[in-house]
Amino acid sequence: AVPIAGLAAYAFQNRQEPGVRGFLFCLVGMVGWSVQIALITWPAQIMPVHVNTTIRYVFQILVVFGWPLLVWEYSNRKRLSLKRSRVAALLVIPILTIILTATNPWHYLVLAVETPSNPAGISEFALGPWYLVHMGFAVTLVILPVGVLLSDLRLAHGNHRKQLLLLLTGWFVGFPGALHIFLFRALEPIPLYVDLTPLAFVLTAGLWGMALFRYHLFSMVPVSRRT
Repeated sequence: AVPIAGLAAYAFQNRQEPGVRGFLFCLVGMVGWSVQIALITWPAQIMPVHVNTTIRYVFQILVVFGWPLLVWEYSNRKRLSLKRSRVAALLVIPILTIILTATNPWHYLVLAVETPSNPAGISEFALGPWYLVHMGFAVTLVILPVGVLLSDLRLAHGNHRKQLLLLLTGWFVGFPGALHIFLFRALEPIPLYVDLTPLAFVLTAGLWGMALFRYHLFSMVPVSRRT
């Protein structure tokens, strides 16, 4: 979480540039997400599982909304402004997710009753039906912007192309890492207390940091896009 937080601090200082808000949301979300995974994996129980999961979902939602915001503002070179009604519509499922997770012991819609009170890691979670609703919403939001970047990549050249490749490569590393609970929990060589999500986030942040510092991700307007 520490190197990602350092990159987030730098992004905060330059938050007026188009795309930096989404970049910052993603980084802050990755930091908080990684910390909550560390706390749930800690041998001693630090907080109830549903409380940890509620906090983790808050940070997940930052990533889920930060990535589309980053891509939209980066591609259009202007800050996104949405009507309140549209923002409210987008927040319905995330708000329900937070409420249902915080009250999970009353209904077990997010985490099933079989979930251990002190699991070795999130791979031991038994998932309830709303967990799948939340994940379906999140996966949809983070996949759609990839098509925009791939479309830009076809005509891009020079530093613009390198920026796009680093953004996409970072996504292709971080996305499966974020789905650790679905993709890797059945692999026997990976112990239940091992979670690849924070490692994937560090690699993603490293690639995006290269795009930021070496290829001026936000400070340089790509001429190739306009021509």
